[in-house]
Amino acid sequence: MDIAPRTSTYQVDDNSWLGSSHGTDEPEPVTLDLALFDASHYENGFIPSGCAIAKAASALYGPYDDTEDDGREVFVGHLWGGVHVHAGLTTGRLGGAMLTHGRVKENRLPFQAGQTGGGFIDAGARADAAGRIRYVTA
Repeated sequence: MDIAPRTSTYQVDDNSWLGSSHGTDEPEPVTLDLALFDASHYENGFIPSGCAIAKAASALYGPYDDTEDDGREVFVGHLWGGVHVHAGLTTGRLGGAMLTHGRVKENRLPFQAGQTGGGFIDAGARADAAGRIRYVTA
């Protein structure tokens, strides 16, 4: 019998980036490749809900980045729900879910243009999402 104390880390998602509940009832499952993210994406131990993601050539998902040429230059959706990254982990696969259609408050997304490492939307991402995701300002 193990009676040693254990600690768990939790985070309350900031879903203020959602413009409506439309699309939240059918998120798609995704497998994230942690090696594609840099430490700035999970400074507090979680890749945050709302991170812009794309499918890499490996068929795994990483942060959308239009400067890459491995498939991540084509925006697919937003991470639906934060994903916990265990301390010290820098590679591996993590399960998550992705919002692929709905309304999004662009200025409430966790990553904004001008940051390094991707994970934010730009004109290319908005074009990729046309007809699926409508971006509004809060």
